[in-house]
Amino acid sequence: RSNSVSGAGYFAVLGIELWIFELIAGYRVSNIKYTGISSTDAGIPDLEGGYSMSGHQSMVGFGISL
Repeated sequence: RSNSVSGAGYFAVLGIELWIFELIAGYRVSNIKYTGISSTDAGIPDLEGGYSMSGHQSMVGFGISL
């Protein structure tokens, strides 16, 4: 169980048209933090300070614009 979950995600995408072709590039960042984590199982201790995870993702695309 967690008492609180917070986080944010940001992304940007840019596309450039070159004649009939299109180049696309993007980037995404995500951050999540869990606090007040506890367990109902007596054998598992509570997690002090919470748990955080983050990640990022890049994308590239190529297309034809008709």
